[in-house]
Amino acid sequence: MANLPGEREDKMPPIWPRKYRSIQLRDKVKPGELGILWLGQGGFAFKTSENKVVIVDPLLSFSASKDGMTYIHSHFPVDPNNIKVDYVFCTHMHGDHTDEETLTSLWQANPEANFYGPLESYDCFQRIGIPRNRASVLSLDSIVNLDGIRVQSVYAECTSKEKITHYGYLFEFGPFRIYVTGDTKVGLEGYLNKIKWTVVKKPDALIVCINRGFSNLGPEDAARLVSLVSPEIVIPMHYDCFVENTIDPAEFVNKLSPALCSRVVFMKYGEYISIKAKAARHVPNRAP
Repeated sequence: MANLPGEREDKMPPIWPRKYRSIQLRDKVKPGELGILWLGQGGFAFKTSENKVVIVDPLLSFSASKDGMTYIHSHFPVDPNNIKVDYVFCTHMHGDHTDEETLTSLWQANPEANFYGPLESYDCFQRIGIPRNRASVLSLDSIVNLDGIRVQSVYAECTSKEKITHYGYLFEFGPFRIYVTGDTKVGLEGYLNKIKWTVVKKPDALIVCINRGFSNLGPEDAARLVSLVSPEIVIPMHYDCFVENTIDPAEFVNKLSPALCSRVVFMKYGEYISIKAKAARHVPNRAP
């Protein structure tokens, strides 16, 4: 049985074996490996062996407390005022995915960094003073090539009553293909045809939201998506951040088949791991 959020410490439940080497963000990533740091909630940092750092959906401030949210952790994995980053991607304009305080700190600490997101996130970039030549609007299926890193915005179903553009991202770091779902709505079967091309791409790793709160995917639909993608690595996310919006990840794992359970990597809050490349899968480069 998994530890409940807030009971983490260093003991890992046996259902999530430590298959990957824990490292530090300052460490150099070896050739043929990729570093992954869980920033909490939907936020991740990826570090390549070329020393490029890509961050998606960073929440590194207590800004959500102003909206009545109670943080589980009293600290953040990294200081946004003292972290090197090259590229920042936001999936949508919710405060825990496009956080003005965090983004302000990141661009002030990294004036050469570039920021990407849907129109609503781009408006936030402009509002906090990120220069236009450092900020870009992405539309659905936009492709960005950055220092050997390929990023494609992919469909995610809006979780809000108000219309807000939601994306997931398909990152390709050399031989690594990683699908980050962002927030996407419960009721996967209703929009499966809109994400089928992402499924066909057969990512090597799937970083999937598992919480039920605020109409997110939930453990059942998250497990269904895992079964469709059948990745080598599954990293559950979007929990263990707010008291009001978390879930025991065992609920998600219990929905998976035994074969897929063995692929789950349960990252501790703020943990940074290194994964090794395997032979690239042969998949088509464009939709038929």
